[in-house]
Amino acid sequence: MKNIFTFLFISFISTSAFSQGGTWYNGDLHSHSTYSDGTSSVHDIISNAESKGFTFYVLTDHDNTYTSSPGSLLHWADTAYHSSKMILLYGDEWTTNNGHACIWNSSPYIYDSIFISNTLNDPALAAKLVKSQGGIFSINHPLNQALLWQYNYDFDFHSMEILNGPISYLLSNNDNVITDTWEPLLLSGKTITAVGGSDMHHLDDWFPSIYPNLGSPTTWVYSTQSTPAGIINGLKNGHVCISNSPTEPHLEFFADTSQNDSYDFMMGDQILDTNSVIKFKVNLLGVGSNLTFNVIKNGSLLYAQPFSISSLNPTVVFSDIPGQRSYYRIELLANNNPISWTNPIYFGYNMETHIIPTVLSDYSTVINQADIFPNPASDFIFIRNRTNEPIGINIINVYGEVVSAFQSNDDLTKVELRNLNKGIYFIKIFNFRFDGTFKVIKQ
Repeated sequence: MKNIFTFLFISFISTSAFSQGGTWYNGDLHSHSTYSDGTSSVHDIISNAESKGFTFYVLTDHDNTYTSSPGSLLHWADTAYHSSKMILLYGDEWTTNNGHACIWNSSPYIYDSIFISNTLNDPALAAKLVKSQGGIFSINHPLNQALLWQYNYDFDFHSMEILNGPISYLLSNNDNVITDTWEPLLLSGKTITAVGGSDMHHLDDWFPSIYPNLGSPTTWVYSTQSTPAGIINGLKNGHVCISNSPTEPHLEFFADTSQNDSYDFMMGDQILDTNSVIKFKVNLLGVGSNLTFNVIKNGSLLYAQPFSISSLNPTVVFSDIPGQRSYYRIELLANNNPISWTNPIYFGYNMETHIIPTVLSDYSTVINQADIFPNPASDFIFIRNRTNEPIGINIINVYGEVVSAFQSNDDLTKVELRNLNKGIYFIKIFNFRFDGTFKVIKQ
């Protein structure tokens, strides 16, 4: 039984989470206000972010703003934290003497237990607790000379800030983060989404050569939904690229496994096949001069070519055979200086991905804690909870999208399926001591 479930899971995990018709959203994932160690008010920061044309934003003050009553963070409650022009996420910076990490979510989250992980200096526990609430745990400035990440990387975290401030920001060693930290993790078999954050503490009137401005760098997220949940899902799926600023060009990166120009995979996606000829497409979005793009395969330069700027949003196509577990990513250079970075497209990687949670590899443990019936099902399923504790329940489609999420305190929970299309779904059940997923067929 264990092998059958694992095979069925893997056969669908290589389905792309990319959907045509999405939009690129740009914003800043790391900044601070007067609620922690910044010098600008929430009102001024929101106004500044809007003036830069951001379409999403999240304020990530240090978690010293945590208050045990009502178990949230003070900067969330500021009445100025709203916008009619941007999608706002909720976030903070998990802050310890041994390393920092950003937390992002689509709605306010309960911080009580996460703050305990801070006092315990336990990033693995923090990442698990954040994930259990549907959020993202992202390691910040791992090689910053003053704020070095001193924990190991042997736990389930989602992403890493490969750019803390612009690429030229010497304090953060951004060049070395990419080559000495992020890429070795990719080569080891991990799929770590690369993001950027300005770590802004002072707005533009503060020595921008020393203190990065908001949006330096800018993170771009591809999503089909103009909602906080859509931005979070885009981040989770790795449909992310980075530019040095909101005004500089950025990149799209696609793969076509069928050689019919369908290009149904994009950066962040995983593909099982490593032996076929893969056709890749790179799109330039924005305007620049003296632009060159580099194709990086498994940490080494595979291909370099100038962009022809004879047309708006030019495209370059190339092909390659992965040949083994491989990743491909693109860097854009202007006058030989990097200004934009894509996330990788992965081939032959471990299919327990960030898109669909850990599942079914130890079926006996899962079945001892919970089970689901009937399966297949048409109108509803029942979830039997044997943990004697409340559980979270996520329903996830084969594209990695959470189509429903809720909690239950009951030993037996009825879940309606009538509004779901026919097909395969993954039912994730979790609490602080248990995390398992079942494959369900909706007829």
